This record gives sequence, C-alpha cells and structure tokens, in this order.
Amino acid sequence: MTEKPPRKTKSSGGGGKKLSAFNKFMQSEMARLKETEPNMPHQERFKLAATNWKSAKEKSATT
Repeated sequence: MTEKPPRKTKSSGGGGKKLSAFNKFMQSEMARLKETEPNMPHQERFKLAATNWKSAKEKSATT
C-alpha cells in the first residue's frame, strides 16, 4: 500500500476575496432587519432582504 502525501493546508491569513456589492448589502441588511424584527424567522428575513436588494438595484438604475 502506498502512502498518500500530506494534505496541503490553507493559510489562515491573507484576507480572501473581496465581498461583492450584493454580499455587502445582504450583510448590512440582514443585521438591520435582525435589529428591527428580532422575532422574524431567518428565511423570511432573507427573502425581505433580497426583495430590498432588487428594489434598491432598480432605483439606482433609474437615477
């Protein structure tokens, strides 16, 4: 039986990818909705945030 080479580990530093505009919006919007509607289920909160993204995107396209 041959031995496998050790797995390469990812370095923990370096930051990673930059967040897209959508990801930045969703992060802040989810936090805002959690503050204003603490009893709303996560799935509903996510749907509302996605709807808000769509309307915000449409507003910026028309201006």
